Amino acid sequence: MKNLIHININTNKWITIINKKLSKDNNTCVGYKKNILKLHKKVKVKNYYFENELLFFHKKINLTNQNFYFILIFFKIIKLFLFIYYKFNNFEKYITTDDMSGPINLIFISFFLRDNKPIQLIPDTIDNNEKYFIEERSKKKKFDVTEDKEFISKYNFVCRKNKKKKIVISFFEKNMTIILDKLNILPKNPFMVGSIKTKRLSITPFNSHSFLKELIFNKDLKNQKIKFFKRNNLITKKPLIIVGMMNWHNHDITDKKVDQKRNHQMLSLIKKSFNNFNILISLHPKQVKNDYKWVENKMGLKIINVPMIDCIAFADMFVTSFGSSVIKWAEILKIKSLVFNFFNDKNHNIKNNKYTKVFTSEKNIYNQLNNYKKIINEKNFIIRTIS
Repeated sequence: MKNLIHININTNKWITIINKKLSKDNNTCVGYKKNILKLHKKVKVKNYYFENELLFFHKKINLTNQNFYFILIFFKIIKLFLFIYYKFNNFEKYITTDDMSGPINLIFISFFLRDNKPIQLIPDTIDNNEKYFIEERSKKKKFDVTEDKEFISKYNFVCRKNKKKKIVISFFEKNMTIILDKLNILPKNPFMVGSIKTKRLSITPFNSHSFLKELIFNKDLKNQKIKFFKRNNLITKKPLIIVGMMNWHNHDITDKKVDQKRNHQMLSLIKKSFNNFNILISLHPKQVKNDYKWVENKMGLKIINVPMIDCIAFADMFVTSFGSSVIKWAEILKIKSLVFNFFNDKNHNIKNNKYTKVFTSEKNIYNQLNNYKKIINEKNFIIRTIS
């Protein structure tokens, strides 16, 4: 099969998929430069990348009435260029993460739909994130279309009501919606993965368990963990907590000031409650280390430079706020996770279970954290193996 693969930010996922499940296929990868370069180091396939963020992230497009036609013409030219590329290469199948975001992604989907060729979606998660999208977009004026009754009537399938705020928001900024419509690539339901209408669509959620098994379970975990501790100057007799910094600002949920305040609050709680533990900080791929120098300079906590997938098995506890796909990884690895979901922005998809404790309020939080401290201290986790 001759596949065209659209690469998103989760390059570790695509490395595994391409090297394992698609290893016998003829694969070509296209994506944003930063993501493709990460992939290129570990996957030997044809790679094509673009450095222009506008082609992949519609939120990066600053649309005004003045530049509307310029942006429209720009994308029409891009669509023509991509069509020539698509036809010249005669791809047989399109593989991507979703069918509701990214201009280039939506353009390629339209080509394969028109020619009735197979499209395979491999989403990072199957969670219903509609509530998140509504709340997140309700904070930005450019997504508020409450007063534009004509737009709501015509594009009701990309609009949702926020009953609390009594406003109507559009998934895409209004002018971007119109541009995507004129390009004939506007999704029918951008709030849900898999809304395109074709019998040749297949949705295969990314199997985190299989992914972790291939990357971690076959390794000599004990020796790998000892080396990791030594490399990061950790105390071998103390449990390890890895804190995943929430990218509030990078996901357009808050501004930088609130982002820092919330992450500082999370780190302060952990540092005070688990002062006799090893603590390491992990940044999201979208986060820039220079923006988080205060973590090392003011809080004295080390930021690791390795991907979370390469070190999560060494942790005895994972901590984050709002949410992270790593929570699922930790659960698979039987690692306890703490989620500080007590900010105004709530993640409605995360629930309490055997391995995950969700804090929806700060009330009595120190007492609860102390209980988890006792649980972790009951075992010698440095020799923990994965069953």
